Amino acid sequence: MVTASFLGTHHAIVLPSTPTAGVSMAKPDRALKANRARRVHREQPVRWDRARSRFSFVGTPTPADPVHSALPIGPFQLGASCRPGKSAGDIAFALFVTIPAPLEYTQTLEPISAPPQEAPFISEGTEPARPLTEASTNVESGKSPETWGTIVLTDLASGTTTWLQLWYGATTVGTSPHCYLKGIEL
Repeated sequence: MVTASFLGTHHAIVLPSTPTAGVSMAKPDRALKANRARRVHREQPVRWDRARSRFSFVGTPTPADPVHSALPIGPFQLGASCRPGKSAGDIAFALFVTIPAPLEYTQTLEPISAPPQEAPFISEGTEPARPLTEASTNVESGKSPETWGTIVLTDLASGTTTWLQLWYGATTVGTSPHCYLKGIEL
C-alpha cells in the first residue's frame, strides 16, 4: 500500500498595536505630537501571510510505481517513487524535482548513517527552471540510508524566500521494506 499526502494551511496574522502607556492626549505638545505620529504609523496592521505545508510519501516497493507528488506546488516541487531494485531485496528509490522558475539556493544535506558519520554537504548557487527531473539510487538489501536536509530557496523574479526541511530515504531492513520522503515547507 502506498500513501501520499499533502496537508497545507494558510495563515494571515494581524499583530495589534498597543497604545503607549502613560501618555495623556489632553494637552498635546511637540514631543507628544511626534509620539502620536510615530504611534499612528505603528498602529497600521502588520500582516504576515505565509503558506505552511507538511508533506509526506511512504511507499513499499511496487513494480512500475508512478511518481507520487508529495509537494506539488511551490518553487521546488518534489515527488518520489519506490520500486524493486536491481537484486532481490534491493529498493530503487527515486526523487523527482520540478523547478518552475529560476531560483537561488543554499542547502545542507546530511547523510544519517551508522558511525562513522559523514560530514554534511553544504552548497549554494542558482538553478534554472527545469521540467520534472529524476534522481534515483539503488538501496542494497540490508541497508537503510537516510538523508536530512535544509534548503533555503529564493525566487529570483519575486524575491520570495522558501524554507524546506526534508527527511528522505529507504529501508530494506526488517519485514516491511519501504521508501519515504517527509518534510515541511515555510
